Amino acid sequence: MRGVLVVFACLFASFSPLDCSQQGLIPEGDLLVLTVATQETDGFRRFLRSAKHFNYTIKVLGRGETWKGGDYMSPPGGGQKVRLLKSALEDIQEENKVILFVDSYDVIFSSGPKELLKKFQQAKHKVVFSAETLIWPDRHLEDKHPHVREGKRFLGAGGFIGYAPNLKQMVSDWSGADSDSDQLYFTKIYINPEKRKSINITLDSKCRLFQNLHGALDEVVLKFEDGRVRARNVFYDTLPVVIHGNGPTKLQMNYIGNYIPNLWTFESGCTICNENLRPLSGLQESEYPVVVIGIFIQQPTPFVTVFFERLLNLKYPKNRLRLFIYNQEPHHEQHILTFLEYHETEYQGVKLIGPEEDIDPVTSRNIGFDMCRDDIDCEYFFSIDVDVVLKNEDTLKILIELNKPFIAPMMTKPGRLWTNFWGALSADGYYARSEDYVDIAQAHRVGLWNVPYVSSIFLIKADTLRTDLKDPDLFESATLDPDMAFCSKVRNKGVFMFVTNMHNFGRVLSTENYQTNHLHNDLWQIFENPVEWEERYIHENYSKVLKTDFIETPCPDVYWFPVFTDVACKHLIEEMENFGQWSGGGNVDTRIQGGYENVPTIDIHMNQVGYDKEWQKFLLDYVAPVTEKMYPGYYTRAQFDLAFVVRYKPDEQPALRPHHDASTFTINIALNQVGIDYMGGGCRFLRYNCSIKAPRKGWALMHPGRLTHYHEDIITPPFCEMSLVFPRPNTSVIGKKDKRLMAEVNASPLKHFVTAKKKINGIFEQLGAYIKESSAFLEETYSNEELDPVTTEEQVSEVRGYLSKVAGIGEVLSRRHMKVVFFGRTSNGKSSVINAMLWDKVLPSGIGHTTNCFLRVEGTDGNEAFLLTEGSDERKSVKTVNQLAHALHQDEDLDAGSLVCVMWPKAKCALLRDDLVLVDSPGIDVTTELDSWIDKFCLDADVFVLVANSESTLMQTEKSFFHKVNERLSSPNIFILNNRWDASANEPEYMEEVRRQHMDRCTSFLVDELRVVDRAQAGDRIFFVSAKEVLQARVQKAQGMPEAGGALAEGFQARMFEFQNFERRFEECISQSAVKTKFEQHTMRAKQISEALRLIMDSVHIAAQEQRIHCLEMKEEREDRREFIEKQLDLLNLDCKSKIKKITEEVEKQVSNAMAEEIRRLAVLVDDFHLDFHPSQVVLKVYKNELHKHIEDGLGRNMSERCSSAITSALQTTQTEMIEGLKPLLPIGIREQVDKMVPRQCFALSYDLNCDKLCSDFQEDISFHFSLGWTMLVNRFLGPKNTRRALMGYNDQVPRPLAITPVSTSMPPFPQGSMTQEELMVSMVTGLASLTSRTSMGIIVVGGVVWKAVGWRLIALSVGLYGLLYVYERLTWTTRAKERAFKRQFVDYASEKLQLIVSYTGSNCSHQVQQELASTFSQLCQQVDVTRQQLEDEIRDLNSKIEQLDTLQSKAKLLRNKAGWLDSELNMFTQQYLQQGR
Repeated sequence: MRGVLVVFACLFASFSPLDCSQQGLIPEGDLLVLTVATQETDGFRRFLRSAKHFNYTIKVLGRGETWKGGDYMSPPGGGQKVRLLKSALEDIQEENKVILFVDSYDVIFSSGPKELLKKFQQAKHKVVFSAETLIWPDRHLEDKHPHVREGKRFLGAGGFIGYAPNLKQMVSDWSGADSDSDQLYFTKIYINPEKRKSINITLDSKCRLFQNLHGALDEVVLKFEDGRVRARNVFYDTLPVVIHGNGPTKLQMNYIGNYIPNLWTFESGCTICNENLRPLSGLQESEYPVVVIGIFIQQPTPFVTVFFERLLNLKYPKNRLRLFIYNQEPHHEQHILTFLEYHETEYQGVKLIGPEEDIDPVTSRNIGFDMCRDDIDCEYFFSIDVDVVLKNEDTLKILIELNKPFIAPMMTKPGRLWTNFWGALSADGYYARSEDYVDIAQAHRVGLWNVPYVSSIFLIKADTLRTDLKDPDLFESATLDPDMAFCSKVRNKGVFMFVTNMHNFGRVLSTENYQTNHLHNDLWQIFENPVEWEERYIHENYSKVLKTDFIETPCPDVYWFPVFTDVACKHLIEEMENFGQWSGGGNVDTRIQGGYENVPTIDIHMNQVGYDKEWQKFLLDYVAPVTEKMYPGYYTRAQFDLAFVVRYKPDEQPALRPHHDASTFTINIALNQVGIDYMGGGCRFLRYNCSIKAPRKGWALMHPGRLTHYHEDIITPPFCEMSLVFPRPNTSVIGKKDKRLMAEVNASPLKHFVTAKKKINGIFEQLGAYIKESSAFLEETYSNEELDPVTTEEQVSEVRGYLSKVAGIGEVLSRRHMKVVFFGRTSNGKSSVINAMLWDKVLPSGIGHTTNCFLRVEGTDGNEAFLLTEGSDERKSVKTVNQLAHALHQDEDLDAGSLVCVMWPKAKCALLRDDLVLVDSPGIDVTTELDSWIDKFCLDADVFVLVANSESTLMQTEKSFFHKVNERLSSPNIFILNNRWDASANEPEYMEEVRRQHMDRCTSFLVDELRVVDRAQAGDRIFFVSAKEVLQARVQKAQGMPEAGGALAEGFQARMFEFQNFERRFEECISQSAVKTKFEQHTMRAKQISEALRLIMDSVHIAAQEQRIHCLEMKEEREDRREFIEKQLDLLNLDCKSKIKKITEEVEKQVSNAMAEEIRRLAVLVDDFHLDFHPSQVVLKVYKNELHKHIEDGLGRNMSERCSSAITSALQTTQTEMIEGLKPLLPIGIREQVDKMVPRQCFALSYDLNCDKLCSDFQEDISFHFSLGWTMLVNRFLGPKNTRRALMGYNDQVPRPLAITPVSTSMPPFPQGSMTQEELMVSMVTGLASLTSRTSMGIIVVGGVVWKAVGWRLIALSVGLYGLLYVYERLTWTTRAKERAFKRQFVDYASEKLQLIVSYTGSNCSHQVQQELASTFSQLCQQVDVTRQQLEDEIRDLNSKIEQLDTLQSKAKLLRNKAGWLDSELNMFTQQYLQQGR
């Protein structure tokens, strides 16, 4: 983050700062904004715009400086901001100034100065800082932050406001480097109670002034109200004035910046789209900016030639364009070379990199950028991938005029919510959907949008490439795709990526499944890219065919309409010619079923070139809608047996003989141009004597097949203007052929019900399996005790209940069939009609065969016919009609209301193969039980056929019955057959008049009385037939005889056609009606079940997702806690070691000093010892033992008084600090119990002097020693050690077993190892003593010498005094004197010995303190380890739960999607089968 700071100053002219909050609002005119910006970026311009919108006054600091304050990617930093702020504050002398300090690259204002200053005053502090949820950069300072009642408690340095004097005081101590942390600096001031109080600092804890987004994304929503947009904090219900995208929230800041301040609202739309534009409209071509267009082809892509056509159509001067073309695909080389061959010279320059140069895509894009960077005239680089369909010819001009450093037009994919931009990013840098993405993608919100990712097409200013984006590795990344890496680096450079949806710019092609093994591969793109395919290959006037009457009708029921473009015709011809495997034109054709072609052509079948699926798609999308429009009531699924391209040549096959097409309808599409590719020709329909001449290229000729449109392809003689498929003679186009594309489409109306039944049964099977799977999933989920409930028992029971319901519906559906019931008076020919429809004599009919009960005819898969009667499962075999009639008449239990099922082999009757049931009835004039008949046999009927006698009129009996039917059923489908119409042949002069009368009466009955159809439809419900003739003709045909043979009345063919027409209308009606009545209710129920299941799975998915998010948050919290504990424990470990070391050193020093002092005072302690003394060894031994105890206790007591209290206090203080330091690492519930978990006993130092052992070798000398004796004199001169050496003659190198106790305390100890003049004197005296002590010679010699020197009187006097002194000392040498001598000797000896263990005792005591503290710290660490282990266990459990929830969520999502898929299947079924029948 570059350094940008903002400062507001508020000045009261007549009041002091201390009285500001009590003296009214701060005037807006006193407001000053200081901002630090070393560089002008898109973020800074956004900040300035928001400030200008609210009339803030801006002063920028730091311009031209190099930013050294770090950024959010590499914290800490920001010290440069403090330095610049401190410098700026020095120039502000007014004490009433108010300073606002905020960053600007990632800051916007959402309201004006008035609200800002009012909220500042309401804070009642002189400095208000923004607040954050997260502490940064030093988490160890967490506990030092003051607690707040509500809101955020950690300081954020990205924004604060205060009076100038207070802020000057706050930054006065700043002396840090530019790279130091401003956040840490201000935090330390805030957590210092004295400074906080002195400066009068508080936090904006409830985000009334400042909203920091880091850690608070869930708190902030956009509030649209009254034409304004504000950011609202929903946690505290506040409207912050300053929005700061601190830390890693720059993308969310960009999202908010798309709206605030009022950049886009629902009322005004985009308010900045027309700001700062660069208009091009008034410029000359030479004044247009130079643009380098980078075209990138990295994979096989459809419609590349169309791409270059659209590139040519861009409305921009080509002489101001330079092309950079990168092609990695050899397949597209010819496309590019063809384009350049014709158009290269139109452009200012072209650079081509082909596949032979082996340059990777990343390098190619850098080369393209360099082509613009290095050209000083280049102002823009326009990058476009070849899969972009650039529909808007003004795209480049529009983007340039918007005048943004980086901008992209929004591209979509038809039928999907896919676009070439992302509204947000996930945590790992991949796609995430923003809240406004769908509205932008669907153009519900139109404007300019700052987004984190764009691809496929964008425009960049060359200046931006030369400055911010000058790095050569923009597209390189170890983890991201090149386009994602590029966008990431653009974002990190502070460049905003805008996308605009103000215009419809185009779309992006799908390149999946694009194959290159054909000549014209684009023909196969009807599935992957249907919109582009339609624009390329469907005629421009095709849409008029459906919307208007843009259809010609050259012959009855023959329709002519445009469908293919010239390009489509050309590509089909070239594709077939490239394939080249034309048939031979003979009858034998192994490509078709049966291997025989009755009317052969020279052709290529679509499945030979792999185009059969694509052709059916074309028929469904473009032909079927026309058939449904032109043939009302007819529905087709466009199934076809043959689709082929046929070739006509005069030397191969100049024409096609008359024939019927074996199809429901046929389409022929001419692929050549009449007058250019051939002379002329046409198609003639013999029955109507109608011809279509000169077929138009790309136009489809559609007509019915089968019986009605018998036709031929015709040829006229040469030089006649109507010459079909006859090439022009003697011209350059002799070799060209006419090709006509034919699709013969078979679609039996009854198959409509069969396929619908199969489809709905399949759907219910899938639904049942889905419910079973869902039930098992929910039961397993519900019983999972490791997870919180994500489903309920009611949901489990509900889904389990659906199983039986769907199974029952499935059984019902499997028994569904179409049902038609024939009614009429006795002997009207009902059975004959049924037999004629079945093409066989199935039911008894004719003279003597009157139907006496209801006969239900349905198909059986067996080869034998049989009967089933009501209440019996016995199969009664019948082989002939006579047997059937006999069986019916022999059964005495049958009455008019009985039902007999005639099961007839499906192999013998095609009509029965399609789930059709025909019910014959007794004459309605034989009973009055019509109501019971209707209830028993008619309620589930789909069609009623009234068989009337054309030799009489409709009787009231017939009318009454159908009135009853009409009352019980809603709008029944009724057909009226006027049977025995062959009788009219006997009176031809009255035939038309009789027909008209019958038609009028029947129409009146259906329309006026029953009101089941209107007059336009009535003609398709009333027919004049002769069932007997039709049955006879069909039986003869089945036996191989001519169907027109025998005694047939005149006009048979017309009556036959009328019967066929009835059959066709009947089949269409019953199939559509049966589908609706049999399947609609169950389809609706299935939709309800699938929707209920989808909602259940959606709720499970949402619950699992919420629980997963909660687990992830808990896991993250615990991982952060664990990391915090580990880091804090390491720091505390070092800190505690330091404290332990420090206190042990102090203890050692203190104990050593105290012991040295006690050693100096040892004589006092010994004098305080009182016990009976006697020089005997037994008493002395007891005396010494007691003295040792006295010394031990006394020294211990005195040492304890001197040291223990201070040491114990220091020890407890250190233990308390340890505990307080480790408490934050423990769970809250354990913190209060830590004293119990870590017991601290009363610590007492053990000095452990061991005086008895230390002084065990003490040897007292309490024998009398005259003070002027020889030994004492020598001792005084030489010291105790040297005296012993001199008088006793031993060498120190020979150790003595016992120590000699010194006699006099006045003799200081001799330093060991002294070998100076004293040693020489010792040796002399030793020699003298040895000489005089052995004999009296010594006395004589000495006495003589003295005598001679001083005289005898003096000697006598000296001897007398000497003797008196000796006697005195001897008399005073009592037991008391001996005890004093003993104590003096012991003190000297013990002092020497204790001096030796001073260091040891200090070390021993410090070790005890160290052990005590280490034990305390160890016990605390054990508790922390327990806490850490608990966290690790919780993290492991959470990982397990997250894994389970991921699986559960995926499964729920899959099942939810399955429900959606089933719903789409049901919707498709409804659309295909139910709605089509309406």
